[in-house]
Amino acid sequence: MIHVRLAQFSRTMWHRVLSLDRANVSNRNATFLLAETARSLGHNISSLAVNAESIRTARIKFREQTAQADKAAFDPAVPLVLHWDGKMLPDITGSEQVDRLPVLVSGFEMEQLLGVPRLPNGTGEATSNAVVTKVNEWGIQSQVRAMCFNTTASNTGRQNGACGMIERRFCKKLLYFACRHRMHEIVVGDVFKKCFGPSTGPEIGLFKSFHDYWPRIDRSQFQTVNDDPVCVEVLTKLVDLKEDVIAFAKQVLLSSRQTRDNYRELMELTMLFLGDTPPRGVRFMAPGAMHRARWMAKLLYCLKIWMFKQQFKLTASEETALREMSLFGSLFYTKAWTLCTNPATAPANDLCFLKLVKKYESINKNISSAAVQAFLRHLWYLSEELVALSFFDDSVDSDTKRKMIGALKKQGSDEPPKLILMEPGVIPYKKLYNFVTKSTMSFFDTLGLNADYRASRETDAGLQQLHNNK
Repeated sequence: MIHVRLAQFSRTMWHRVLSLDRANVSNRNATFLLAETARSLGHNISSLAVNAESIRTARIKFREQTAQADKAAFDPAVPLVLHWDGKMLPDITGSEQVDRLPVLVSGFEMEQLLGVPRLPNGTGEATSNAVVTKVNEWGIQSQVRAMCFNTTASNTGRQNGACGMIERRFCKKLLYFACRHRMHEIVVGDVFKKCFGPSTGPEIGLFKSFHDYWPRIDRSQFQTVNDDPVCVEVLTKLVDLKEDVIAFAKQVLLSSRQTRDNYRELMELTMLFLGDTPPRGVRFMAPGAMHRARWMAKLLYCLKIWMFKQQFKLTASEETALREMSLFGSLFYTKAWTLCTNPATAPANDLCFLKLVKKYESINKNISSAAVQAFLRHLWYLSEELVALSFFDDSVDSDTKRKMIGALKKQGSDEPPKLILMEPGVIPYKKLYNFVTKSTMSFFDTLGLNADYRASRETDAGLQQLHNNK
């Protein structure tokens, strides 16, 4: 009976340690929780070592055993994508802010956190050292085939970037999956700067004034594009685009694909701004964060302020800037942002976004130029390697894929650039197959995908084999 009780207590303590770590409970507070647990199981508290020091020791031992068990059990048989993203976080001891680098890998139906090491600094060398160390600790270097990263200079620099250093340390070429969200954040940031001018501080004065004025806003009295002559003139030329965005937003909202409140709010505000009603009716959330680093706030605030401009005093220049930002966000950005997370559709979506924004030049040259120039700096997914993702994109028609297969004969670069350059003037004439060359086959080689379709790549059988490899 005593052994049963001790085993029961041991299992309870084990699960308690896990719960305490998840809830970030201090060792001192944990003594009270564990003491009550032991008492409820019928133990004599005075005979047990339940104190802050014993709990600290137990937690350290538990973490070590858990980490060792996870490493021993992790034996992936699929290609892995390596992810990392530095964050400034409070140190474990004290209140000092330190650089932490979460490092994880993902593959088919799996993902694994490798660690969150502390960095001495935010340089590419420090980042690459931390990433390589964690990969080697887990013994999965041979399975790593690609990297997913933020497009900062410390990661992408030609000489001292972490990506290049990791490749050299691993002695092999890896695919570069640049962060899709970051690419689109840069675009909306540049358009906002074009509309409102350079940054003058961490907060945006117009947004702060509207935030404070919000309690006096009558939320039943708002305007849409149908109430503004300038917007009506613009949308008369873009009727099909407007209807497409509304239909897309409605479909996404009905399918409950938006798990984050601010993403759903952007969809609903887009529909309201364009003169339609979201599936769950007219709702306006109170204005939230307004810091310049909060890129989503730029769109949310602009849409709300413009729709309530009759109740909130604006200058002529402010109203114009809000209108231009809201039109860009609703017509071009909301859909592109929502679709950007699927890598298979990335090449087609990026090319489509570029063409749409370039076409907007005939209506608003300044906004079009700002968006195009920003996105042209981030054409990672139209490179000779990553354009191969379009073979697995169901939205790309078979005729285009046949032309892509035919283009595999075209001579490519000996060392395909990870990031391509394109002149704005050629955007309207570009097709997906224009980016395909012999070098595109390196995508399949790197991932170790079955390439039996090569002998018949100009036939429907070749397309079928590509589809089977999806």
